[in-house]
This record gives sequence, structure tokens and C-alpha cells, in this order.
Amino acid sequence: MIPGYVVCAEMCGQVIAALLAQQADRRQRTVQFDMVRARDISPAAIAVICGLGRLAEGTDARVAFRWPQESSRARWAVEQTGLTARFGGAARARSGEYLPLREDGAEDEDALVRYLMEDWMGAGWTRMSANLKAAILSRTYEIYSNAFTHAGSRIGVYSCGRRLPNEHRLSLTVVDFGAGIPFRVRQFLRRPDLSSMDALEWAFAEGHTTWPLWPRGIGLALLRDFVRSNRGTAIVMSHDGLAWVGSVGAASRFGSRPGYGALPASSPPFRGTVVTLDFNCDDLSPLRRRRTQPSPRGGGRGGGPLGW
Repeated sequence: MIPGYVVCAEMCGQVIAALLAQQADRRQRTVQFDMVRARDISPAAIAVICGLGRLAEGTDARVAFRWPQESSRARWAVEQTGLTARFGGAARARSGEYLPLREDGAEDEDALVRYLMEDWMGAGWTRMSANLKAAILSRTYEIYSNAFTHAGSRIGVYSCGRRLPNEHRLSLTVVDFGAGIPFRVRQFLRRPDLSSMDALEWAFAEGHTTWPLWPRGIGLALLRDFVRSNRGTAIVMSHDGLAWVGSVGAASRFGSRPGYGALPASSPPFRGTVVTLDFNCDDLSPLRRRRTQPSPRGGGRGGGPLGW
């Protein structure tokens, strides 16, 4: 398993440090992603790894991968998502619970809606009403739109997800490598000393928007309210701040109220934003949930450990 946001922040910090060192001394570096010992890899980690790989490729650095062991769940994940195929490994396996990995350099609404409607929500595998499908599409697309409009990610937006029919759940992660929510909030409020945790709390508050700097706002309050009514989960990491709300996994420890935290002081910040959404996708039959145990890493206001 590649667990949690702490690991992804550390991985991001290591890659950026190598690229900065390469820029400083003009000696080519090799950025290697070692997944040999991984037993499972979440779609969130796959999206982050792909983005960091592309970031390294945009310099003179060499990019290398050590893929998970054959027949491991992690190997299924990297092949079903197409991560291996994008970096010189095995071709994408076209069946399974993992969705194809997306890399988007610019916002293409038609292509993204097709991806969400056909690849993610699909048809025939769950009992989902038209109203619920429309609500999930709206809230999810807003995350993409915010990433393209506000983040300023020079290497684009990366997303990956999975469908879990037995648990009646849809999960999706959207990653950008831009300025981050805390930076935008500080900029709007003219409060450069505002912590990332406090900036995320402000962003989740009802009625808060960075208008006129961001014409449509960041929509986190609307996402929070929908997650509560859907009995789903939303987890956000931006720079060194964390926010979560929901009823699945670690977020379920805090009930319906959002929690806010920070990466450990020893961890580098994540240079961008990671949003992971988990929705109940069966509103036509009794809801069934399998509770998962929280990761032992992370923490902050309103609770303790936060995993993904």
C-alpha cells in the first residue's frame, strides 16, 4: 500500500528537490518511482505519480519505474489505470474496477463529461437515479473546472478513480500541481500569515467565495453539503493543509462536521491540490457500507489520523 497524503507530499518533495538540484548544478538526475513492495495503490496515488512523472519528464531528468510484483493488487491497479502503458510498461488492462487514468492539459468539458458519465458512472452496474447521477456529475465536474480555472498548473490536471459495485460506491481523485487553495485564499483575504489549515476552513465555510478574483468561487461549501446528504466523503490536501468531511474511512470519525488539519511539520508541502471524492451511488435500494480503519498517519484539528 502507498498510504495517505503524507507519503504523496513526501514523494512530491523528493521529486522537486531532485529537479531543483539538477537545475542548480546542471547534472542530470534520475527520478525513480519504486513500487516493487507495494501491495495496493490507490487511484489517488496513481494520479499523483503520473503527474510527478510528467513534471520530471519536462526537464532533462531521466524517469524510471519499478513496477509492483505480478499478480499483486497494486500491479492490477497500475495496469488497469494505464499508468504502466504511459511510461513504457505493460499495455492497459481494459477490465476491472479501476478507471483509465486521465491527463488533461486544458479543460475539455465534453470529454470530461463523457469520462464521468461513461467510464466512471457507467450503466447497468448500480441502481442510481437520474437525479443522483446529475448531482454527482455536477459536484465532480466543479472540481475539474476549479482546477483548470484557478490552479495554474503548468503540467495539467490528473485524475483517476474506481467503481466498487459491491459497496455501491464511486471514488475519484483530481490532482493539480498549481498554486493551491491556501495561496488563493491568502491572496484574496490579503492575509499572507494565514495558515493552510485556517485557509481551508475558510474555504469550506458557507457563503465564502473569493469573488471577484474567482468568478465562480471554489465551491467547497456546496461539495461539503452534498457529501453530507449523500453519506459520502471528500478529502482535500492543498499545500500543507488538510480538510475532510464524510462517512467513509477516516473521515467517518468526525460525523457530519468537517475536520481540518495539517501535514506533519517534518513533511514537505504538496505543491498543488489533491481532492478525493467518495460517493454513495445507490439511492434506489438500502445503503450498505463497509467501514474501513483510518490510517495511523496524519492528524490535525477535529480529530486524529487521516488516511485515504
